[in-house]
Amino acid sequence: MKRANSRRISGALIGLAITATTATSTATAASAPMVPHGPTVPAHPSAWAQFRFDDRHSGFDRYETRLTTSNVASLVKLWSFQSVLSPPAVIGRTAYINTFVVQTGYLTAVNANTGRLRWSTELGEQGASTPAVAGNTVYVGTTDGYHAGAVYALDAASGTILWRSASDEAQSSAPVVWDGTVFGGEIQDDSGTGSVYAIDGKTGTRLWTFRAHDFVVSSPAVAGGRVFVGSMDGHVYALDPATGAVLWKRGTAGYVDSSPSVDDGIVYVGSDDRILYALNAKTGAVIWKVRTGAAFGSSSPAVAGGIVYVATSRVYALDAATGAVVWSVKGCGRASPSVANGIVFVGSTCALDAVTGDVLWGSKRRTAEAAIANGRLYVTDQRRYRLIAYGRP
Repeated sequence: MKRANSRRISGALIGLAITATTATSTATAASAPMVPHGPTVPAHPSAWAQFRFDDRHSGFDRYETRLTTSNVASLVKLWSFQSVLSPPAVIGRTAYINTFVVQTGYLTAVNANTGRLRWSTELGEQGASTPAVAGNTVYVGTTDGYHAGAVYALDAASGTILWRSASDEAQSSAPVVWDGTVFGGEIQDDSGTGSVYAIDGKTGTRLWTFRAHDFVVSSPAVAGGRVFVGSMDGHVYALDPATGAVLWKRGTAGYVDSSPSVDDGIVYVGSDDRILYALNAKTGAVIWKVRTGAAFGSSSPAVAGGIVYVATSRVYALDAATGAVVWSVKGCGRASPSVANGIVFVGSTCALDAVTGDVLWGSKRRTAEAAIANGRLYVTDQRRYRLIAYGRP
């Protein structure tokens, strides 16, 4: 693949010209709480704990029951919060977001019911991807643009910084937490390369780095003891989570900015060659592939109830086993679909019936992907840099 450039990935970093403090040192450890082991799946119905809901990037909130196909049409705007760069992570009554003041970045916690500020911690560098919450700790990656950045761990209740792991690469994808380890993607504009990192969630010690041949803006998914991630070098990689060794790689004919979703031993991932790939998680063999109407960019699949949902030029519902088109809908935008209780949300642009594809509700806003928790929809308006919460009146 031809090397990507800064303009090509500006969407992944919200298109900001960022100037921030320079990364200075290696990880500085503090007495961070232990990160729970095993797959990080929210334990109660009011959680969207990390990017694409869980460590498999299912995009499916299986616990949501308050929103239904019969009442979703009554959603209204409840509140908004300004100067927001990223989609949120939501745990109980708290939403965690990346915010900014002028050119300084903050990790901010707000009341998920009212939008009122709980705390805000200055990080210096700006974060433009969804934070990840595990146990009592919030993890977030930051960037000074395209040259350097850091991964932070903060106390979820107070915002106290527990550790900071600096890097000479910018943090370019949302972190994912699995089995006490934080995984994410990085870019280095000077060299035109990218990498995947693994960091100890308790201490901030970097465990390994895998270097790809181009930028990595895809967020890693973890399932079955493997880390799956895409790169702008056109490949999907399966990595050993303990060592970063390549277990297999599968080439495509385009950039792979899309983040994989893993379900029942199959890796679903989109490429800028306009194809959604279903790959065997153990071998990387192509099970099926379907051409869609446009490049995926950073739009990522969701998997729920044996159906894969993707958004490119249209929103598609595909049979997860065969790739057969169940339905498709035009005019809903390209945000990564989020699924809950029989509803497919494409940002806040459309809420679709998961079975039929019928449009049930929609705002006029084009937003980033939705986080769904406790009967509410949380979306980031990337043009106006604000977080909006929708709910029933």
